[in-house]
Amino acid sequence: MPQPSTKILPDKLKNKSHLLYKIQQKHEHWGVPKCALLIGAGCSYPTVPLGSGLIQYCKQLCYIRDIYPASAADIEREFLSESDEEMLKKFISEKEKLSDKISFEKYVQEKEVILLNNIRIKAKDILTTIPQTFTDAGWEDFEKYFLNDAKYGFWMDNYSSSPRERQKFIESLIEGCKPSGAYIILALLIEKKFLSNILTTNFDDFINDTLLYYTAARPRFYADDEISQYISIYSPKPNIIKLHGDYRYANIKNTNDETFELTNKMADKLRELLQNLDLIVIGYNGSDFSIMNVLQQVKTPNCELIWCDLDETKVHWRVAHLINNTSNSWFIKIKGFDDLIKDFYLAFVKTPPNLLDVAKIRQEELSQYIKEYNKDLQDKAETSEEKESLVKLETKWELHNKVLLEKDYSKKLNILNHALTLYPNDEFFFMDRGLTYKELKDNEKAMNDINKAIALNPTLPVAYFNRGYLYGESGEFNKAIIDYNKASDLGYDDKAMLINNYAVSYRRLKEYAKAIENAELGLKHNPDLYHLYGTIGLTYSDMGDDENFYKFIDISLQKGCEIEKFIDEDPGFDRFKDEKRFKDLLAKYKQ
Repeated sequence: MPQPSTKILPDKLKNKSHLLYKIQQKHEHWGVPKCALLIGAGCSYPTVPLGSGLIQYCKQLCYIRDIYPASAADIEREFLSESDEEMLKKFISEKEKLSDKISFEKYVQEKEVILLNNIRIKAKDILTTIPQTFTDAGWEDFEKYFLNDAKYGFWMDNYSSSPRERQKFIESLIEGCKPSGAYIILALLIEKKFLSNILTTNFDDFINDTLLYYTAARPRFYADDEISQYISIYSPKPNIIKLHGDYRYANIKNTNDETFELTNKMADKLRELLQNLDLIVIGYNGSDFSIMNVLQQVKTPNCELIWCDLDETKVHWRVAHLINNTSNSWFIKIKGFDDLIKDFYLAFVKTPPNLLDVAKIRQEELSQYIKEYNKDLQDKAETSEEKESLVKLETKWELHNKVLLEKDYSKKLNILNHALTLYPNDEFFFMDRGLTYKELKDNEKAMNDINKAIALNPTLPVAYFNRGYLYGESGEFNKAIIDYNKASDLGYDDKAMLINNYAVSYRRLKEYAKAIENAELGLKHNPDLYHLYGTIGLTYSDMGDDENFYKFIDISLQKGCEIEKFIDEDPGFDRFKDEKRFKDLLAKYKQ
């Protein structure tokens, strides 16, 4: 009787050079990239938790909700605002010590007995998803595999039977997460037309975000069954196809019933894609029935399947069976998504995109569109007062645009001086002039203008952020922290930089533990912000910890910091300026 295997046969293994070759191929008729890409949760980890992490969160929250309902609402609210699993663990641990109620482990065991019984009831339907080559296999051969695969959907459903509630749960864990550098390189590969059809089981929006933020590519985005029927896999524009929905909408699919099969139109499009394009799979373990069933049904010799994962001896049995038993199917061992994208980066991304030029073009286009719209409104104005208001608004818009595009701070200052003679109550002109004075090292005038901006608009978060910076420049770090608190309360959007400035203030106040704690919190928001590593390194310098100073300054340099600009301004560097080790470290990143 055939038994499920989790190993890939030796003759099905290929190396990464095959993948580097494949993604350069174009469709012989349509000229689009020949390979589609399917990415799963492994590509977004650890920024976004894997399915196993979500299962654990659901188990803990369900346990607290069922066994300690009086505390559940507050605990869940705190967890969802901070995504702090340690808080859940601590609460459960303390309750288990003080209470004779059912333990967390026993609770989970009893719940999963219910899951197993539910699976056995549906055995007949589930067995239909087993490939025909297992004709003699019985339920006992697969039960443990189906139990493991079903845990994610089961615990999601236990957390809430409402799609809207599950959507809010996922949103709380994803909102604010930033994509890794690997996603940015992937976006550049899409822009350079190495890939154009991207399928994902992930709820996050990292691919779309990086394409919109860092490239000129404009993708088509599909997360809904009705819309999916309009996907053109041969389109010159990139297609982002979210097979299980999007975290922003209640159409996300995460219970067992929801993921048992794809919606009809989405499944049809997946079949069309698999019959015409090769498929590269990264970060997806193959555990849900829906996608694997389509792959098993559609896999033909014409469609090359390239499955990338960490270990050829520990893959899902469906994946092993599919690769081992179909022609033109291969397994490539990788160290992870980031490592594989590194190889693409070295091979294909020779120069960085010129985002400054792209931004300048877009700014000029936007200004022109608004100007034309304003002119049209002037022609249709019903009163002279309305026309005069539109003329003033047009002039104001043009001045704001000139300020944004001008890079010479002396010339920018002249534009702003003129603007403020025309619009003496515009908080944004005061804000911009204050920032310009800051760049020209005239902090007193900068402070005066930012104070005027705040007086005109006390709800402007960027004004408090920048005033906090100026307070820090003058050594008034307690005042800086007050302003950073105000900026945070008003919703200042660059959380990582805001937290870094908190850390800098605490460091200068010699509250070193708070400085490091804040900087480490900032890394959760943006692990690529070099300021945070520099702040941690300089805090260790103040504490006399040379090894950690070098460790974090090295990382800061790796992330792109030009430390030479700060050496003479920050006393944290004083002990190291003349050290050979420090000079060698700087020299390494100048090469």
